[in-house]
Parts: sequence; C-alpha cells; structure tokens
Amino acid sequence: MAFEHWKTCRIVVLLIAALGCASSADSPSEGGGPTGLARFFDAPPDDQALVLIFRPPRRGRTGWASVYEDDEMLTRFGYHSYLAHLTEPGSHRYMVVSEAADFLDAEVEGGKVYFAEIVPRTGAWRARFSLIPYPPEHPRLQKLEAWLRKSDPITPGARDHEWHAQHAESVFGKRDAYLPKWLQKSDRPMLDQGLEPDRVE
Repeated sequence: MAFEHWKTCRIVVLLIAALGCASSADSPSEGGGPTGLARFFDAPPDDQALVLIFRPPRRGRTGWASVYEDDEMLTRFGYHSYLAHLTEPGSHRYMVVSEAADFLDAEVEGGKVYFAEIVPRTGAWRARFSLIPYPPEHPRLQKLEAWLRKSDPITPGARDHEWHAQHAESVFGKRDAYLPKWLQKSDRPMLDQGLEPDRVE
C-alpha cells in the first residue's frame, strides 16, 4: 500500500510539473524572445517601411476585402486576418475593393511601422470596406495585440494573383468609378505617422 501511495504521488507531481512547463511556454519569459506586438512581425530594415494592415474579429464577418498597393494586388483579407507588408519608402495609394472601392494615401519612411485597419461598411448587396489609418498613440491600438492573437497572418501567394487575373476588369472599373469621388473629399485619410521599431511593445 505504501508503494502504491508513493507511486500515485509521484505521478501527480510529474503532472503538475508538466503543466507548469506548458504554462511557461505559452507566456514569454524574461529574455525569451519578443513580447507584445513585436511577436507578430519583424522590425523593418532601414530601407523599407512596414505597413500592418489588419481586419480584426469584430462586426462585418462576411465578405472578402481585396487590398491593392499602387494598383498592384497585395492579398485578400478574410475575417480576423492581418498582413505585415514591407514596402518602399515614399508615397503609396492603397485601395480596398469589395462591392465598391475605397482608398488610403500613405507617405511612409524606412525603418518605421504603420497601422491601418480594414473597417466594414454597409453596402447595397454585400459589405463594403474602408482603410482607416491609426497614429501610434491612437487608443484603438491598445486592443491590437489582443486582436492579433485571435487573427491569422496572411502570406500572399498564387491564389491572390489568380483571383486578380479573373477580376481585374471589375476591380479597375470600381477604381475608375470611385476614385474621382474620393479625390474630391477634403478629409481624405492619410497614413503618415509611423512608429520606431524600438517603441513597438
């Protein structure tokens, strides 16, 4: 009986130790690698900017948001997904296409991180989307780490380009229809406030 009791206690101790190790693996330890937002993307090099485009797990679950940079296909965003996109410093124009098209101008610097959210809007037949820029101090970004934990990173690939090849006429037709109206707005959004990588927490 004493042997059986010792054996049971030993098993319990081993189980507690294993659970403790698993718990430690789930949460970063001191010196164990990046923490916070820095876990979700690498710091950009000095000659490139990083634009983090995200569609958080919130309202507007249905529909795909196709995003372009300077008329070049980046990728398609489903519900709760994000893309850490490296780009050349300077001026860019982003476009998000679904039932309609909407736009976001950017002026980015090398070595900095920029943030833009894909926000759903009500459409006639399906969801429309806008790209909303956030400066580093915006309170909404306080939720970003929690959102990214629940989201899937996107790796653009051949399927994005296949989709564009099949839908390019429709995409650029929407660009030509909606861009002149957007350019007439006096309050057009601008992505031009970035974060130094050493301030990403």
